[in-house]
Amino acid sequence: MILARIRPMVNQIETHPLNQQVVAKEYMDKYHVQIETWTPFGEGRGGLFENEVLKEIGAKYGKTTAQVILLKVKVRIRIFIHEYKDL
Repeated sequence: MILARIRPMVNQIETHPLNQQVVAKEYMDKYHVQIETWTPFGEGRGGLFENEVLKEIGAKYGKTTAQVILLKVKVRIRIFIHEYKDL
């Protein structure tokens, strides 16, 4: 940021419950740069949809694991892009 003449407004990075990018978020908050999360579902890696904590939260509120993940991203980051792969 020291060398930038114009501060970026948005930085797109991969964030999801298994990769929360805490340090990056702190840095971007310091410089008022908004995070745009890429792949909020982590491409389904690491058993994200089978995560017991996320499933329990979903069950408690009648939501799916995917809905819990998206709500977390919406509250913490606000902007997200879900990667779409044509099957």
